[in-house]
Amino acid sequence: MPRTEKRLAKTTLTTSAVEMFNGTGSGSATSVTLKKLQLVNTSTVDARKFTFYYDATSTSDIAWIQTLEPEESLLFPIEELNDIFEGVGEKFYAKQDVGTDVNLLAFGIEVV
Repeated sequence: MPRTEKRLAKTTLTTSAVEMFNGTGSGSATSVTLKKLQLVNTSTVDARKFTFYYDATSTSDIAWIQTLEPEESLLFPIEELNDIFEGVGEKFYAKQDVGTDVNLLAFGIEVV
């Protein structure tokens, strides 16, 4: 099974929860192991709240909610990432509360 280190997502969050990446392969089992997940609030004035969802986007699927202060960056520790996203057959969604000020960058290993 090929292992590929790659960028899993690079995007600006919006107010709608959007799939960032998933561990579902077409026709074969795929697993994703997160290695780095970083968020940056580019607003110089407003704090922004972001939400992570695990597998779907209902209230019961919320995995993490946190606020980023203006111009604050957050790098998630690997241990916390693996608690949020196990990576086999699962999906990872993200959004922010208002605007488009939060950038998300995710790197990991994909096995197909």
